Amino acid sequence: MEVFLGISFTKFSIYLSLDWSIGDQSDFYLFFENFYENYLKNEINQYAIGPIETCEQFICSELRTAHVFLQAAIFMHARQLSLDPVIRYVVRRDFISCCTIKARPTTRTGVQAI
Repeated sequence: MEVFLGISFTKFSIYLSLDWSIGDQSDFYLFFENFYENYLKNEINQYAIGPIETCEQFICSELRTAHVFLQAAIFMHARQLSLDPVIRYVVRRDFISCCTIKARPTTRTGVQAI
């Protein structure tokens, strides 16, 4: 059974799945397929309590402290985001549109100045 834990950021909230059976996940659920559309259409509200307090609700035998659980949640979150093609496309597109490359010529000494 998958468990969904919400991680809130400034503009969006997403779910991540763990293989452990932990409590009720009804407060946290947002599909990755709808991530992009929801990100553009809605201003997602922040979850009322912080991440450590949220993790304390889900402590189990494999993850004994809230900090260990939060580290596992961040790892699973990053892993799932790295595999989703829609999110990869959105992140790449936004990064490319915002990035700037600054170049200036070196002095006459060329490589020696570097």
